[in-house]
This record gives sequence, structure tokens and C-alpha cells, in this order.
Amino acid sequence: MAGKSVPFTSSFEVADKDKRVKRYGALAVSLFGVESWKEPVFAFLVHVACWMNEGQGPSCMYSALSGLHLQKGRWLYAGVPIAVNLSDLDMPKNTQMAHGASFALGYVAAHLRWV
Repeated sequence: MAGKSVPFTSSFEVADKDKRVKRYGALAVSLFGVESWKEPVFAFLVHVACWMNEGQGPSCMYSALSGLHLQKGRWLYAGVPIAVNLSDLDMPKNTQMAHGASFALGYVAAHLRWV
């Protein structure tokens, strides 16, 4: 595993101050749509996996939840985080891959009824 770039307690912070509102907003919208305790726990575990690979911020959590919401037909709760990810296409490729992998993991987890 790669080294952790920030302490875990700081891993939820958005480094770019200009993007804090939209990223925390995407997380809030995705959390409003949860219907089971398993869903936010799943998102937290995805966040831990991203943090272990030098990720920072809530994007892996809302990406995982958006995949989960999309598979379960919760369009609004999926759409806002997806729109935020699409607006961040200028980010580094590894960040985009983490968003895509988190989304896919959420979609598959919901399809397989893990969450």
C-alpha cells in the first residue's frame, strides 16, 4: 500500500478551498438519500481505502454513494455527485480513477445487495 499523505482526521478535508462547497454539498445530498445504516458505513470504508492510497476529501464517499443510488433508482441523490465529478474532469488521472472505481464499487455493491 502507498503511504498516507495526511492524517486520517484530516482526510475528510477538501484541500482546494474554492471547491469545498460543491464537494461537501455533493456529500450532503448523497447522504440525504441513504435508506440503511449499511450505506454510509460502506461509503466510509471506501473512504478509508482511498485514504490508504493517498486520497483526501469526501469524493470517494459521495462517488460510492452515487453509484449505489443510481443502481437503486434514486436519481436525484445520484445525479448531484455525478455532476460534481463531471465538473472535476481537470483533476489528475489517479483522482478520476478513484472516483470512477468508487462509483463502480457502489453500483456493484448495491446490485449484489451487499448494501
